[in-house]
Amino acid sequence: MDETGLNHTVHLPPELFRIIFSFAVGDNRFKMSDGFMNDERIRLSHVCSSWRSILFGMKELWSDIVIYMEAHPMVLDIVAETLSRAEGAALTIGIQMARLENHNQSQYDLIGRVIIPYAASIQNLRLFVPFYYLEALLTLPSASFPILESLSLRQSSYGVITQSTKYNTPAPSVTFPRLHAIDYGLTVIDLAKILGIPDLSFIPWIQLTTFTSPRWITAKGAYDVFVAAPNLKTMRTSFDAIGLEEQRRLSGLPMLDLPHLESLDIRFCGSHGFQLFLSLFNFPSIRDITFRETTEQGLGWSSELNNFLFNRCGSQLENVFVVSRKVGSETERFDPDAYQLFLRKHARTLRRLYVPHLSSRHDDGTVLQLMSGKMYPHLESLSLNLCHLEDPLHHLGNILKAMVHLESQGNRLTIKDLYLYSLSVGPEFDDRNVKLRSRLNDIEFYRWRTFVSRVYDCPSCAHDPEDFEDDWFGKNCE
Repeated sequence: MDETGLNHTVHLPPELFRIIFSFAVGDNRFKMSDGFMNDERIRLSHVCSSWRSILFGMKELWSDIVIYMEAHPMVLDIVAETLSRAEGAALTIGIQMARLENHNQSQYDLIGRVIIPYAASIQNLRLFVPFYYLEALLTLPSASFPILESLSLRQSSYGVITQSTKYNTPAPSVTFPRLHAIDYGLTVIDLAKILGIPDLSFIPWIQLTTFTSPRWITAKGAYDVFVAAPNLKTMRTSFDAIGLEEQRRLSGLPMLDLPHLESLDIRFCGSHGFQLFLSLFNFPSIRDITFRETTEQGLGWSSELNNFLFNRCGSQLENVFVVSRKVGSETERFDPDAYQLFLRKHARTLRRLYVPHLSSRHDDGTVLQLMSGKMYPHLESLSLNLCHLEDPLHHLGNILKAMVHLESQGNRLTIKDLYLYSLSVGPEFDDRNVKLRSRLNDIEFYRWRTFVSRVYDCPSCAHDPEDFEDDWFGKNCE
């Protein structure tokens, strides 16, 4: 480039440089991990003093950071310098520390230098650190986070929040007046009394709109959260087993109407008692329902589940993922009439639907209906787990017929994402198995936005919840 061209480049207006730098950096989140010196914003700041001045003045590039405490011996000094460039901006801070052993950072270093000085400016705070730091933060004598809206507390080492603090200090007074979303990952010694723990008194339950917890809680604990937080829009948690004692705790509880809840995501380790829990609620505004499993004890698509989806949920369901059981015995309880009622009720709103154990008990026209844009105008993602007690060739044939029929009528498929799970029908080069593969290839030919097909070799391995979840939610889902 000649000197004139270079001068034109150097003397571009700062506003244009800001646009260019924003595109060059891409992700505004600054991850201070091992290779953070290779981050584009750091590299650009080393080009010249003019560029550095413009970059350091772009608060949006420095106000959202993730701090990896093991990334650099002087990480806290670097953090202080970085955050000084975002002065006056609302901050999003994430801190990760995988281990406490042989770490030279004291409690004061982390809390006193990173969190407390910026408490008035932190809008979102995500902590994945040893329990030692979380307990120290929550038991501070006094601290206020006036604009904090979202808080994530996850521990990377063993520790338990108990009914009483071990510190001989005044009652902790950590306040979050604007907190509306909490991701609670601390271990509680008594899951049934999650709301009565002094160290959790900082949670303004009445104003919460989002509650997530990767830790197992009891069904009664979840019920108590709903009672304490009637304005929840999103609930995502994992359930401990609902044994006989827990079922007795649930029996007789008054039914709750939760008019604001839109998304419910529960991972459970056993189906016993789960229907009892669901019977305690009405969700008139629910849009997303996800029921996951951990022990191959899914719900199956029973008449009880149909009753819940049809009678206890409003008419706005968009996304439904209900894991199936491993064995096909649950299909014996399948109620095709109830299933059709569920589909009709939510036909105009469904966007993503997971159907476990698609069997001959579903009318052959069901597949055609699901793929028809006339009856389900917004349905874009469909997952069909073919019943492994029946011939998959029959079901795949129905899918192909539905596709051919729609095209012959001049209609385009509204389904953009198709997920198929089926059982192999014989040895790899058996004629029937070759035909199965051929039909799958014919289906794939339609060039979906997403097409996933898994063929399992035996019934015992034809139920893989990890596959189902990875495909449906993405491999990084929790």
